[in-house]
Amino acid sequence: MTAPTVDELLDSTAIGCELHRWSIEGGAIDVPTDELRPVLEEAYDPNMPDWAALINYDDESGFHVA
Repeated sequence: MTAPTVDELLDSTAIGCELHRWSIEGGAIDVPTDELRPVLEEAYDPNMPDWAALINYDDESGFHVA
């Protein structure tokens, strides 16, 4: 299994108007591309197929890499 690239992941979560639906514990939130892309780029690891699982969200600090 190969790891999805940042662009592939953004394409799969796109809901239109530069927004992405991102699953979080207890539901999902809609996130602008310019907020999500830097966190995805920080977490990206081509050798780890589930690298996106490293991304967490909380109301205090927003998106961050665990």
